[in-house]
Amino acid sequence: MSLLEKGIILNIENKEETALKRIWDEIYGEEESKDKLEGFIKDLLKQKQIVKPKPTNWYKEAVIYCCYVDLFAQDFKGMTKKLGYLEELGINTIWILPVLDSPMFDAGFDIRHYRKIREELGSTEDYLEFIAAAHKHNIRILMDIALNHTSIQHRWFQNEETRYKYYIWHEDDKTKYQDCRIIFDGICESNWEKHGDAYFFHRFLPSQPDLNYRNPEVLIEVTKVFVHWLTQGVDGFRADAVPFLWKEEHTECESLPNTHHILKFIRAATQLVSPNTLILAEACQPTQDVVNYFGSGHNQCHACYHFPLLPNMFFSMAREDSSFIDYIIQSTPKLPSNECQWFVFLRCHDELTLEMVDNEEMKKEMYDYYCRDEKWSFRKGGGVCARLLDLLQDVNRVKMAHSMILTILGTPILFYGDEYGKRNDEQYYEDFCKISKITTDHRYRNRGYMNWDVVDNEIPKKGTVANELYHDLKEKLIVRRSLTWMHEAPCVIIEDTPTCIVAYQRQAKDQRLLVINNLANKKVVVKGIEVSKNIE
Repeated sequence: MSLLEKGIILNIENKEETALKRIWDEIYGEEESKDKLEGFIKDLLKQKQIVKPKPTNWYKEAVIYCCYVDLFAQDFKGMTKKLGYLEELGINTIWILPVLDSPMFDAGFDIRHYRKIREELGSTEDYLEFIAAAHKHNIRILMDIALNHTSIQHRWFQNEETRYKYYIWHEDDKTKYQDCRIIFDGICESNWEKHGDAYFFHRFLPSQPDLNYRNPEVLIEVTKVFVHWLTQGVDGFRADAVPFLWKEEHTECESLPNTHHILKFIRAATQLVSPNTLILAEACQPTQDVVNYFGSGHNQCHACYHFPLLPNMFFSMAREDSSFIDYIIQSTPKLPSNECQWFVFLRCHDELTLEMVDNEEMKKEMYDYYCRDEKWSFRKGGGVCARLLDLLQDVNRVKMAHSMILTILGTPILFYGDEYGKRNDEQYYEDFCKISKITTDHRYRNRGYMNWDVVDNEIPKKGTVANELYHDLKEKLIVRRSLTWMHEAPCVIIEDTPTCIVAYQRQAKDQRLLVINNLANKKVVVKGIEVSKNIE
């Protein structure tokens, strides 16, 4: 290592140590548990010796494939065997949905043990072998961590000594945090659940008590979880449900200042151990609010989901009117620094959320258009639980949607099975209901098992939906990977085109990409160029 490289690393260490101490003071005050913080920082410096820094901005050139390990390949040994399939498809990052030990009442987001892999997925050694094998295929790993809450079966809740220190309690369920909305409306009736003589607070299921970050021990313990898996080879983390971390009376308990301080603390710790470790925030909020999760410059999260893009894209496709896409792109705030990035997607493990649609008439119109089966409804009409092909009903429209998501803005995420047109899985939903006794969580319909018979027999067969979608997406991914400059290029909407045309360009220096998509079911001529119906 050169003297220059040593100097840069030393500067990073000093910067992150200083940040950790400053953030700690902002949350807890100068005198609170300083000995615990000093000991924690010493441990971080020891961990740093075993982890290499990652390339700067690697996540900006990522194409991400999101999947459940058990539903995609049964276990981590199966995942390792399927790396060749994913590499051939053309992705370079895998976002693995929750894999930590869990009773699975919320698809693994109810964590029972932060340092154990779920038994049915294999051993920790299997997981580490998978990560190492993925890296050999030039595929990076993004791990999902739920840090707002745990399972009620977690040892912190089971142990009486930590139960009342690590979680949030009140004597009744009527007088505290009454301004908080119920997130799982239609599944939960309250944010409080009785246990013994008191009530614990939860923003999600009653079996998922919220952690009490007012206790500094909780922040240290949760941050240690991130550092632990970072030292095992993980390249980045999706931080689940981050707006809800801190609670204050007489507020909605969302995106409060100390929530941002908590994320800054976790960012500083992970960067001290391994610079350029990705922290991705799941914050389903308007972009003018989400941009705050990047922090000042680049001191919080590296990336955030662009949730408002999702309903605007689907509304434009439903109405054959590009103005909704045009509006959301043009109103997206500028990123605060070159290290920041939007992450975009068409479908994921959750519903097609309508939470970001403020206009009630538009929300109803979109719901009525896409919710073709009442079994797809979620949160009393607040979302639609359906796969991409179920929603769009047409192979060409799926191709068009992929064209946009791969070129319009930020880092694209693909949901497993969409490459061959996977449909909703009713049997998987029924199996879940038998285990959980919850019949209103219809998101399980748009999850389900990867169909390897389709992959093996229909993708190679010309004329099948699977063949057409797979090869079209694969070709698009070849183009996407070749555009290594695109993360430096803003998305500029091209004006004065027909209403049904989505047209934009990405340009950086002497490189330029022009994208034209026709939302209509008819051919359209755009400035002398004939654009086929429902296609890019």
